Amino acid sequence: MFEKEPLEEDSPLWQMDNVIMTPHNSGATVHYHERAMEIVFRNLQDYVQGRTPSRNLVNLEKQY
Repeated sequence: MFEKEPLEEDSPLWQMDNVIMTPHNSGATVHYHERAMEIVFRNLQDYVQGRTPSRNLVNLEKQY
């Protein structure tokens, strides 16, 4: 994502060999929903059983 979208045609990012430009939906795959629901269900199961959910947690110290 960029501050201004679409990315300007003269942006140097378009020419960089170490940059891969993808659309926002590039993570969508045939199995996306199946895998996402697996994470949700496992985290929900952890929560219901009194455990801290363990999948795809945000690390506030590392800010991701």
